[in-house]
Amino acid sequence: MSFYPELRRSTRGARTVVNGAHANLEFGLVISGRATYFFKDRQSDLVPGTLQWVLPGEYHQLLRSPDFEMWVAIIDPSQFDESFLNDVAANPCRLLSSEDALALDRLMSHVSQDSDQPAVFRAGADYVFRSAWHATMSSPGPSRKALHPAVVQALEILRSEASDLPSAELAHRCGVTQGYLGQICMEQTGRGLVEWRNRFRIERFVVAYSGSHDLLTAAFDAGFGSYTQFHRVFSDLIGSTPGEWAKSGSELSLGSLSSVGGLIRGSNAEGQRMIWYPLSELALPAAARWFTPGFDRALRQPPAGATEAPLLSGIESWDDMRRHEAALLEDAASASPALAEALGRAFARMDVFELCRDALGSYATDINDLAAITTLYVGLAWFCVQSAPTPSQMEVAALATRIRVALKASGSFAGASETERQIAASALVAQSIFLRSAIEAARSSGNHRTVERIRTAAHAACLSTTGVDVKSIDLMALLA
Repeated sequence: MSFYPELRRSTRGARTVVNGAHANLEFGLVISGRATYFFKDRQSDLVPGTLQWVLPGEYHQLLRSPDFEMWVAIIDPSQFDESFLNDVAANPCRLLSSEDALALDRLMSHVSQDSDQPAVFRAGADYVFRSAWHATMSSPGPSRKALHPAVVQALEILRSEASDLPSAELAHRCGVTQGYLGQICMEQTGRGLVEWRNRFRIERFVVAYSGSHDLLTAAFDAGFGSYTQFHRVFSDLIGSTPGEWAKSGSELSLGSLSSVGGLIRGSNAEGQRMIWYPLSELALPAAARWFTPGFDRALRQPPAGATEAPLLSGIESWDDMRRHEAALLEDAASASPALAEALGRAFARMDVFELCRDALGSYATDINDLAAITTLYVGLAWFCVQSAPTPSQMEVAALATRIRVALKASGSFAGASETERQIAASALVAQSIFLRSAIEAARSSGNHRTVERIRTAAHAACLSTTGVDVKSIDLMALLA
C-alpha cells in the first residue's frame, strides 16, 4: 500500500520537532510568521508566501518564530516521474505572487476536507502537488530576499494591534527612522504603511463583523476612527460599499496572506462534507460505562504512593481492534442512530485503526494499557478545547502515570471483563482519531466557527465519556 498523503496546517506554537530526513516528497507554504530551513548545503529564509520543497532523503531542520504558520504537504515520490522531481530540485524555494499563494492556500484548505474519502483525497493531493509544481515553475527568478526585519516587525504590529499607532512611534519600536521604514516598506512590499494599516483594519473588521453583523460596531472594533473613514477605505480597497458587500455575502480578497487569511474567504456557511465533524461528538457507552464518577476527582488529586501497574486492555495489536467494529456500531446505535450511521460509513470507507496507528504512533502508545489509551483521548480533548500547543512525549508519559493512578483509585474498569475492556479500548481509540482528524480538518478549513464547534464537541464528548471536565482542569499544572 502506498504512503497515504498528508495535508496539514501547522498552527502557532506548534512544538513538533522538524530535524532529519524522510523518504517522502514534501513542500511547505508559509502563511504567517518567519522561519529558517537549514539544509546541509544551504538555508532558506521563509516569509509568508514562500513555497519550500524538501526532496526525499534530504536533511532539513526548521527553526520558527512563535507566530509561524505553514501548510505542509507530504506524498509518496513514486507518484511522480523523474522530470517532476528534477524540476523541484532545481527550484526548491520560491516566493509566490500573492494571487498564486492565495490560490494554493485555498486549494489545500479545500482538499484537506476530503481526508475522510481516501480515493478523492489522493486525487486531490496529487492535484495539489502538481499545482504547487506549476506555481514553482511559473514564478520568475529565484526566491526574493527576505523582508527587512523592521518591515516584518512593523507589519506584525499593524496586523496585531487595532490602536492607531503613529508612524513615528511604529518606526521607533522597529528600531529605524520613520522615513527609512516607509521607504523600505514600499520598496520591498509595493505598499506603504498607510495602505498596510488599512488592509489589516479591514481584516479585523471581517472577523468582528462575523460575530456582530453590525457594520458600525465592527468598524470601530477594527480600529477605524469614524464610519466615514471606514466607508472610504472599504470602498477603495474592495470596490463596493460596506452595505453592498454585506448584502451580497461575497468574499473579500485583499491580495495578501496574513495570519487571519482563512477568516476572509468564502461565506459563513459551514461545509457538510467532512465525516470527522459529527464523529467528533461520539461518546460511546462501551467506554463511558466503565469510568466511575470518582475518576475526575482522583485525577485532580496529587498521586500518593508508588506508580500503579498497567491496567491491561487485552488488545495486543491495532489489528485486534477491527474485530470489535460491529460491537462499536451496535453501541453507537444505542446512543445515537445518526452518529451510528456516520460511524458505519467511516468503517466502510477506511481502516480507522490503521489510520490511528499512523497518526498517533509518534507517541508510542501502549494499546494494551488502558491508562495509555485513556491518556490519548483525554489529552487530545484537553489540547483541543484549550487550543494548547502539541504535547511532548515526556508530557504524555507523565500524564499517563497520573491517569493510571486515577483509574486505580477511582475503581474505573474494575468490573469489566477482558472482552469489555477490549471493546472499551477500541472505542476510546476510535474517538481519539475522530477527534484529532476533526480538529485538524477544522483548523485547516480556516473557518473559526467550525473550530469552535469541534472544541465544544470535544468538551462534551470527553465529559460524557470519562467525566473529566477538560475546560476546568489544567493538565499541565498537574504535571508540574
